[in-house]
Parts: sequence; C-alpha cells; structure tokens
Amino acid sequence: MKLFWIILIVLGICLGLGIYITYSGGIFGQSKSPLTAGWFEWIWGGFDCTERIARCTSDMAQCKRKVEEEAEKCDRNYNKAIDRCNKYQNRSDVYFIKCEEKNNTCKAKAERYKTQTSRYQEYLNRCQEQYSRCQSSAQRIKEQYLQKAKECRQKAKERKDLCKARYVERQARNIEQCSRRARQCFERLMDRCGFLIPSI
Repeated sequence: MKLFWIILIVLGICLGLGIYITYSGGIFGQSKSPLTAGWFEWIWGGFDCTERIARCTSDMAQCKRKVEEEAEKCDRNYNKAIDRCNKYQNRSDVYFIKCEEKNNTCKAKAERYKTQTSRYQEYLNRCQEQYSRCQSSAQRIKEQYLQKAKECRQKAKERKDLCKARYVERQARNIEQCSRRARQCFERLMDRCGFLIPSI
C-alpha cells in the first residue's frame, strides 16, 4: 500500500515539473525559445501549404473535368439524334399492322353474308383487293421511312464527327488553360511552399 502512495507522489511531482517547464520554457508563454518556435511554425506552415496546394490541385481537376464533360456533348447529341432516327425505323412497319386490322374487320363484315354464297364471295374478294392495295401502299411507305432513317443516321454521324473535330482543338486549348491557372496558383505559393509544390 505504501508503494502505491510513493508511486503516486512521484508521478505527481513529475507532472508538476512538466507543466512548470512547459509554461516557463515558452511553448505557451510569451518568451518562446527560438528553437521551439521555429519547429512549431515550420510544422504549422507545412500543414497550411498542404491545404493551399491541395486547393490548387483540386481546382485544376475540376477545371479539366468540366472540359471533358463539355466534350461529351457530342456523344449525347448524337444519341438523341439516333433516337429520332429510330422512330422512322419503328414507323416503317406500322402500316402493315393497319392493313391486317382493316382486313380482319372486312372479313368480319363478310360473315354477315355467309349464307349468301355469291355475295359472300364477292365481299371476300373485295376484302382481298383492299388488303393488296393496302400492302402495296404500306411497302412504299416503309421504304420511304427506311430511307429517311438511313439519311437521318448519316447526318447524325456527320454532325458528330464535325462536333468531335471542333472539340479536339477546343478541348486541348481549354485543358492548357486549366494547367496554366494551376501553375499560376502554385507560383503564388512558391516563396512560402516551394519545397512541397509538385511539378506540372
């Protein structure tokens, strides 16, 4: 039990001496020792430089990302154009479906004359003629729509290529601007943080 109190007293004395030395030595007092102050300022300055350099790097990354997102407009516009072109493709078979529907309706009406053989056959013949004309018309319309779809895709491809060609030069110029701004940002920190600044 006495050993416990002895250890406790020794620890208390050591703690008291540590606090006294700390305050009298100048870490928290007004009379700082040059060595302690120098190390403290160097470490704090390193943290401050790291934060500022990270901000320059982050700004450059955001700038480049915006440039790349802008370049993606070519692909987005092309995809929208292709969706419009596909509508022509989808419409090309619609009229064949309408022909089938009309033919089924015509045959259903013919059933009313089924007991009258000659008239029933005459009605069926009329349905067949209408169906043949409808099929011919639907085929012409389909070919027209397919041609429109083909022309639409070709124009969309040409616009995409033109857009890409325009953005290649523009993108390179804009990315160079991003790098130049980053260099200017780093140059402002050079005197204070030169040892930490990365090369661009």
